Amino acid sequence: MKKIAFFSTGIPDHTQGGTGIFNYNLIKELVNKNYSVDVFLRVDKNFLDKYKKNFQSDDLIKKINSFNLIEQKTNTRNLNFFFNHLKDIYWVEGCKKIVNNIDNNYDAYISLDLGWAIALAERKNVVSILGDPYCDRIKNSLNWNFNLINIFRKLRAISTGNKNVNKKLGIILNGKNRTVCSFSNYHANKFNSENFNCIQINGFSNYVPIEEVKKNFFNNETFTIAHLGDLDTTASRKNLDFLNSSVKLLSERLKKKIIIKFIGRYSKKAVLSTNNVEIVYAGFVKNLNSELTNCDAVVSASDYPVGIRQRIISALSLGMPCIAHNSVSYGLHQLKQGHDVLYCKNSQEFVKNVDLLMTDLSLQKKLSKNARETWDKNFDPNKSIKGILNKVGC
Repeated sequence: MKKIAFFSTGIPDHTQGGTGIFNYNLIKELVNKNYSVDVFLRVDKNFLDKYKKNFQSDDLIKKINSFNLIEQKTNTRNLNFFFNHLKDIYWVEGCKKIVNNIDNNYDAYISLDLGWAIALAERKNVVSILGDPYCDRIKNSLNWNFNLINIFRKLRAISTGNKNVNKKLGIILNGKNRTVCSFSNYHANKFNSENFNCIQINGFSNYVPIEEVKKNFFNNETFTIAHLGDLDTTASRKNLDFLNSSVKLLSERLKKKIIIKFIGRYSKKAVLSTNNVEIVYAGFVKNLNSELTNCDAVVSASDYPVGIRQRIISALSLGMPCIAHNSVSYGLHQLKQGHDVLYCKNSQEFVKNVDLLMTDLSLQKKLSKNARETWDKNFDPNKSIKGILNKVGC
């Protein structure tokens, strides 16, 4: 029986989002292959308190050889810049301590997140997926706004993306016995341009059988647009900003009644109904697939060119017509405008796309059909996980 060590952040939870879906599905596949799996998860205490109920009773946990939750104690008070700040953010010393204290007799090591990737630098037969670069996350989420603390944080974050920092990472990670990956083609190309060998691999969502794909398309007086995901994430907050600036324009320019339905956890209602635009907060729903396919389209309009949009991949799996911000193309280069997605860069283009979908039933059906085909080809977990495991002979 092969022994596999799996390292990641967050928890294994197929209802929780990108990392949760990745953890759950990959661990499940390792268990299904009858491997002995030891799991090491770096978790922020606040995050764990919020989501721990989601996975504690899952039968998958019982099938894992050992399940280790490690509370991350990130020290951001150090006035470090460049590589030293990167080490603090990703808790590298803590990750190294965990790795150094485990046996060195695993057949393969699989990791998500830069901290684990650095900690595993000396191990053999490793595949490391880097996740979203910290410098890009902060640069695209924090505003300057003459706030000295934000300015300082942003400057430190930008310093961690310095070419010399990436060259140093290349020296650490470019070993013969490991593969370094990114889900984003944009990030992989950026690393490769800076002496950093990184390959792009496809992400995935939960598996959706073909019978659950959207079948009914309506062209009536009400058009329902779904927003998928926890509203407290960075991408969702940016989506909320975009939708807040678009609601008035939707109300003024479109005669049909529009429903914007937020599906997912939320702490407060940030967008309000107006005139012929109704805002609905459905919260977390157990039967996500049927809830989503009863809507007419999905929107992911955050200007956030970082990583990949898991909510878009999930929508594609259900054959949902999607309206997305142009920045989605940075991480999901597989999508094509007018073929399996409608892109927009501002509220005017968003409203135009909504109008197109409301009035053109054939466009809805075309996007739906092509969305599912794109998912089958690129984001089916059975194929994507197989590609990851093949890199370490599993």
